[in-house]
Parts: sequence; C-alpha cells; structure tokens
Amino acid sequence: MTNNLPADYPQATPGLAARANLVAHELAEQHNGRPQDTIESFTTARGSIYTYDEDGHTTRFKTATSQEQPKQDLTVFVEVGPRDVGTVAAAYLFRGINEATKIEVVEIQPDGQPRVVTDAAEVTLPGSLRVATFKGTRMVKNRPASLFPQPGLYTFDSRRFDEGGVTRTERHLGHKIISVKPKGIG
Repeated sequence: MTNNLPADYPQATPGLAARANLVAHELAEQHNGRPQDTIESFTTARGSIYTYDEDGHTTRFKTATSQEQPKQDLTVFVEVGPRDVGTVAAAYLFRGINEATKIEVVEIQPDGQPRVVTDAAEVTLPGSLRVATFKGTRMVKNRPASLFPQPGLYTFDSRRFDEGGVTRTERHLGHKIISVKPKGIG
C-alpha cells in the first residue's frame, strides 16, 4: 500500500521512532494538536482500519472478523520492540485501575512528573506523550508516543468503562501502521 500523505507530513523512520514526540509537537503546532482535523483514517498491517470522530476518539473496524470494536478514548502511536511485548501483554487487557503493574499514556510535565492521560481531550502537551509502564505508582519504563499516526509505528489505544460499579481500563496494542489517509484524499 502507498501512504498517500502530503509532502509536508513527517514520516516515521525505522529505528528513529524516539522522534515521535518531536513529530507530534510539529504536527500539533501545524494542526492545532488535533489529528482528527487532518486524518480521515489509518490502516494496520493486519488490515484494521481506524477512523476518528470529532472528539479525537477512534473506532477500529477489524477486517479479519468484519467487526467494529468499541470506541477508544485515546489512541497514540509508539515504536514497539521485542522486549516491550511481554510487558504490554502482562498489563494491557481488562484490568482494574488499581493493579500493581499497568500501562498508561502519560504526559511528562515541565517538572518531570508524569500525568496520566485517559482521553484525547485531556492532552495538553502532545510533544511529551509517553506510553509508560507503572509498578504501583512508580513509572519504570516509557516510550515516546505521538497523537498522529505514522507508518512504521504501532497503535496503542485505551478506553475506560464501568463494569458492575468498578472502573475498568481496556488497553489494546495494535499492529504496525502501513498507511494513513488524510482528509480530502479520495
């Protein structure tokens, strides 16, 4: 598949995904920090197609099963290495918010402290986004993340929901992005 991206749209370069936060900052400045204003959809290597709503939430159509998945509150894009997969697998499925090990999207604040972000509307520092692993309240690992989809990066999305009076978090590490469709391109 081709990427059909505008010439000025920054591209992820394998091995340089640590630049994701810088690219997010550049795109946020150009597009008011809102990927839903410029991106219609993106597709992963397994054929899932993600679309944005006006609030920046995503919906995934899983082509392998022809099923639409629940709307996600926050979707970011991150480089995933072989050492990351086990950590994510241990912490990302249906888990309570008080679990000992968990994966969260955070913004690193000017004072260096992480602030958990659970919805696209809560993002105030897009250039400081990270996907972070916590053990208890201590952040033990983190990777730069971007609000803007880029071929070569992986999707990481989450949603919070109530289940029997308990707040749960669903986390999903998706597959590598292979194409991005900007708005206005047939």
